[in-house]
Amino acid sequence: MQPWFVDEFNAVLRKTGHFLGYAILSALVLLALRNTNRDRLRPLLGRPWGTRLHDDWRAEWACLGIMLTVVTAAFDEVHQTFIPSRTGRWQDVLLDGCGAIVIQVLIYWWSVRAVRRETGKSSQTVVAR
Repeated sequence: MQPWFVDEFNAVLRKTGHFLGYAILSALVLLALRNTNRDRLRPLLGRPWGTRLHDDWRAEWACLGIMLTVVTAAFDEVHQTFIPSRTGRWQDVLLDGCGAIVIQVLIYWWSVRAVRRETGKSSQTVVAR
């Protein structure tokens, strides 16, 4: 193997790791907020849980997930500047934020599909509620 190939492959793996790792963090924040909300509100609702998009996905949950991910990524990069063998780069924070946004869009899409399957309604009706 050529050294340039190994270097490029290493860079791609590291950036993919950044993207996926922080996407997972963002998804876990959203899932924690959703499940906490579900556990608190399910007994009070007069309908089954998960029949509305608002049950599975909310913009404020997604924004909190993205913000927490970006703040965590920024602190991680600042921390890396104090380690001699590491470098902190703002580009990594941007990449981590992109991972958080992409996973939130995917979760939104999956939630719309799940509610549409559950209720048998079109996606416009599900989103409008």
